Amino acid sequence: MGHLVTGGGLRKVGLGAVLVSMLAASGCAHGNDQSYVEQLSAMPMPVGEAQVRSECGRIRSEIARMQSISASATGQFALVFQAMARNNIAGLESRAANIGCASAFSSQPVPASSASPIQQCVAACKANTSRTSEQCFDSCNH
Repeated sequence: MGHLVTGGGLRKVGLGAVLVSMLAASGCAHGNDQSYVEQLSAMPMPVGEAQVRSECGRIRSEIARMQSISASATGQFALVFQAMARNNIAGLESRAANIGCASAFSSQPVPASSASPIQQCVAACKANTSRTSEQCFDSCNH
């Protein structure tokens, strides 16, 4: 066991406790400075149909998780949690549109179109969210 001197006395402290506290302190010192949405946009695009399906499923479950967090937020910071969840959901929906998940979030078939990618993104955003055209355009044009 390790020994820790405190206030003139000698206390025995388990080596495991010392290691755990050092790991916790080092983990806090190396936090990620990117927001959730920035992390999403920095993720590589999936390659191939299987990866796209997998990513679309992950996004769908993450959106459900965010909605659950938002719905269950109570107390003094409820509005903050709800705003953060809405922002994160917008980022997830943007990623879903960028990788072609629109069909995964709608029961309607995705029509073949000659629309630009931005127009397709805005259309998918409007069809699958309650956002305005301007909000969808801003989300798609980041």
